[in-house]
Amino acid sequence: KALLRSKVYFPGLDKLIEARLSSCYTCQINSPTVQHEPCQTSELPSGPWQLIALDFYGPTESGTYLLLIIDEYSRFVIIHEVNTTASHYVLPKSHESFSLFGIPQIVKTDNGPPFNGAEFGNFWNYYGIKHRAITPYWPRANAEAERFMQNLRKVFQNANINQIDWHFELNRFLAAYRATPHSTTGIAPSSLLFKHESCSRLIQLYEKRPFQFNNDDISAKLNDE
Repeated sequence: KALLRSKVYFPGLDKLIEARLSSCYTCQINSPTVQHEPCQTSELPSGPWQLIALDFYGPTESGTYLLLIIDEYSRFVIIHEVNTTASHYVLPKSHESFSLFGIPQIVKTDNGPPFNGAEFGNFWNYYGIKHRAITPYWPRANAEAERFMQNLRKVFQNANINQIDWHFELNRFLAAYRATPHSTTGIAPSSLLFKHESCSRLIQLYEKRPFQFNNDDISAKLNDE
């Protein structure tokens, strides 16, 4: 709904979307059956790419793993496919993203390998990154990553149901996710990170306005989450 509303509006739009979703077999079987209470973060970022969460999804059907890198301010997500979760695979991918988007102040991970190993420890120290390990055996402490895992499960389910390559389905999902206003911030992750409105497959039916946002409003929404 949020992505459609950002591109076009007409009376009855919400009902039309709900009717389409209710008749979609793939949507119905992928709907979550258990809802968890949201978790509060202990320290909230005041701007993009200050607090980053790292986590893994997998193994995939290909036997690989997905490294998730999530900016907790903009909710922008980067995904790298790695052969294993060993540090010699994961560290170069993390370094690649940090060299592209900048060095974060804080990185939040679970307390297991490879993030608690010597190689990552040296990496944190070299760049002056504060490593925050979440509560052991409680993945919901990394709430944003945990929520995104649910989306990834749907991606793989959709790929299986529709018999398409999961890499294609993942990239299609990421393109839509990054361009869709987030339920917490009300702004698309790519817009909040890059300060401009993203294009999508949906036709823009009105003239684009210069992208603007109030940083205090975003911080307040993150605190209210």
